[in-house]
Amino acid sequence: MIARHTVVYVSYLPPLRQFTAHREGLPCLSASTLPELRSLVAEACPEAKVVLSLSRAARVEVARRKGEALQVGWV
Repeated sequence: MIARHTVVYVSYLPPLRQFTAHREGLPCLSASTLPELRSLVAEACPEAKVVLSLSRAARVEVARRKGEALQVGWV
């Protein structure tokens, strides 16, 4: 049995300090934390396994919040 995957693209908006999910047919979803956004996306797409694809800005923000060292040129 092949699992059905839905790819949802996630970007980070620094002025609003929010993560935003993008996918055709998906309502506008925003949250201040990635786990919160993940649960909103899971509620919006209950029939499929959701895979989040983070933009560069979103990956940098997640690393910054975890306290990891940021590479110069990636901000």
